[in-house]
Amino acid sequence: MTSNIAESMNNKDNEAKDMPVTPLMEWLRLVVQSWFFKRRQQAECIFTDLVPKVDEEMQDKIIESSTLTANASNSDLFEVSNVYNKSRIVNMKEKTCRCFEFNHDQLSCIHVPAASKNLHMGVYEYCSYYHTTKALKETYTATVYPLGNSSTWELPDELKGIHVDSPSPKISAGRPRTKRLPSGGESIIKRKCPRCGRYDNSRQTCKFNFKDS
Repeated sequence: MTSNIAESMNNKDNEAKDMPVTPLMEWLRLVVQSWFFKRRQQAECIFTDLVPKVDEEMQDKIIESSTLTANASNSDLFEVSNVYNKSRIVNMKEKTCRCFEFNHDQLSCIHVPAASKNLHMGVYEYCSYYHTTKALKETYTATVYPLGNSSTWELPDELKGIHVDSPSPKISAGRPRTKRLPSGGESIIKRKCPRCGRYDNSRQTCKFNFKDS
């Protein structure tokens, strides 16, 4: 399966898929430039240690952990039990828990806050750096610079004499593909046109003439 980032870009690219190569590249640059600026501005308004969604999740876990009891085996190993005596083993040094949520998400599970009380340490210290606001801000520190008009570009001498030929005008047989190929294992959702009730088009592409029906 492709990642969510690739899917987001594919969805955004639909707006410019019919552009020639040069305008398409400039359009993509503008998209990335605007995304970086917007997210940089949003990140500057966050003042919590973790990003808002994760911070809210952690607050819920801290509240939920108040009913748990932690028994220390040593300074790193704890047995955390609930009111039904169902226990989980938490290793604070290795950042692992038998519930495996701590291991996989690199984010404190509900058992970690109970154990951290014995160490007099905050649960945020056991969350991955990539969940932090600092990581978010550093992700968008780079600046995507505008290119300006090509007539103002300063090219190195070794590039000025290079001639790039146009791509081959040969066009493949058949109708050009307008939809992407589904990823392996991805189910295809068929949507019915609300105008004609057919599955092979949509409201935007529907050419059904009701007068002829």
